[in-house]
Amino acid sequence: MRSKRLLIVGAGQEQVPLYRLALDMGLSVTGSDQNPGAPGFAFADRVLIASTRDPDATVRAALASHGERPISGVITIANDAPVTVAAAALALGLPGVSLHSARIAANKRLQYDLFRERGLNVPEGREVESPEDLDAFIGRSGLPVIVKPTDNRGARGVFRITRRSDAAALFARSRAMCDEGRVLAQKFVEGDQVSAEGLVLDGEALIAMFSGRNYEYLDRYAPHVIENGGWLPGRFSAGQAQAMRAAMQSAAEAMGIENGPIKADLVLSGGQVTILEVTARLGGGYAATDSIPIAAGIDLARQAILQAVGEPVRREDLLPKPGQPVAIRFFFPEPGLIESVSGYEELSRHPWIVLKRLSLGPGDAVQAVTDHTRRGGCVMTVGATIDEADARARQAVSEVIFNTRRPGGHDGPV
Repeated sequence: MRSKRLLIVGAGQEQVPLYRLALDMGLSVTGSDQNPGAPGFAFADRVLIASTRDPDATVRAALASHGERPISGVITIANDAPVTVAAAALALGLPGVSLHSARIAANKRLQYDLFRERGLNVPEGREVESPEDLDAFIGRSGLPVIVKPTDNRGARGVFRITRRSDAAALFARSRAMCDEGRVLAQKFVEGDQVSAEGLVLDGEALIAMFSGRNYEYLDRYAPHVIENGGWLPGRFSAGQAQAMRAAMQSAAEAMGIENGPIKADLVLSGGQVTILEVTARLGGGYAATDSIPIAAGIDLARQAILQAVGEPVRREDLLPKPGQPVAIRFFFPEPGLIESVSGYEELSRHPWIVLKRLSLGPGDAVQAVTDHTRRGGCVMTVGATIDEADARARQAVSEVIFNTRRPGGHDGPV
């Protein structure tokens, strides 16, 4: 495939493994990002300076580059930019998710209305236009309730409203983080939180893995909804997995995705599957590049690249195989200025750590945790069982100490 050229939308830290993989596959790699110093650019033969959130700018830059040397495929990972990827692929005449499907994937209001129309199981909810409208919804549905901006990502502007919350203030904060100024309210669904990820191949949603998600910090970071990692494979029966696959298939069909990546957030309550959100991209947390290959024996990122550049993808290469349990946990330094980090390099002595990353270090200012961009990095571990992998991940996180100067001049490990 040395004659083929892949455009990767986004060149941040979580995109770097995709750049490395594409090079290993013999592809020429072009990257796009608004940050000229983005780390992925070190692995790109050509650089396009364009925001991943700006489809028009990315298309202009891609067309100019394509005229010099043809681009064979467009892809992203850990970057909620399905519209940008779809627009670039369409402009270049390349395989990919349709622009219509991508727009549904990127807008929670459009997606929710579509799923409800098609009879898919989604939380009770609706768009709310004012604090009074939200109060009326809460009165009908009961607490807790989730409010979220219809077009943001990474848990930005997502709040869980309880009896202790100022619902009007949270409504205003959520709306302020939405480009279109709209807020979706949904009844909070109790149950096991699940992440599902795979590829749609000729209309069939082939799910590589259902992962359990950890939300142990709901109270600590309230009213924000912050995920603290997870484990895979999830602890699900064959019947539960079948029900989740059926839900993913229905979602793909409703969105019109024939070929391309698919990722979803689900809630499992007994045998009942509730769809929270679905997007048309590979997810974050190094899932497609690292944890899914270990836990399910599927090199999902490789298969997604093959699909993007128009190479054959075999169905059997997307079917889960016996693997090793994996867990991931994130670092959450307290707000302040990081003066030093201890214990991180020493993690290398543990043979069961398969990945570790720091996104914050000495000299960086730590802001309060309000969304997933505020996490300080992660550690990924393996074990003979899910419980062992999870315990090791928790141990590894506890061994890393962020020495932070807190506001007001107070020092100390946090």
